[in-house]
Amino acid sequence: MTLKSKVELHGHPDLKVRASTDPIELDLRCEGAFKLATGPIRARIERIPVTVRIPFLARAHGNVQAMTVGPFDVQIDPAEAKLKVIECWAKAKIGKDGLRVDLTGLGACKFDVEMTAEMPTKALGAALKGALESGQES
Repeated sequence: MTLKSKVELHGHPDLKVRASTDPIELDLRCEGAFKLATGPIRARIERIPVTVRIPFLARAHGNVQAMTVGPFDVQIDPAEAKLKVIECWAKAKIGKDGLRVDLTGLGACKFDVEMTAEMPTKALGAALKGALESGQES
């Protein structure tokens, strides 16, 4: 007698996780020092003519020098800036009123069973004959 069997089990779990919390509080602080140093400061101003056009004046096409200004420049030699950090720290609160987490799971399963049996005809005949004979004796 031959007996063959095949069993298959397939599972497709679907898990979902969702977490929610209150807004996150973040406190960031830094303390430090800033230093700015300069060398000599030089400034220069020269003459710049300022002209005004007067249309009814015939002389020089109506252009008249009203005043003079600059040019000017400012020079700083050398300039140096330094930033020294003394202390920096941060503090954060996550979920001060609690943290909520949801876990949802869904399982989809498939279970297949396949079974076959083979029995030679002589053995089947002998088994039937034995069953019939035992049935007649009772």
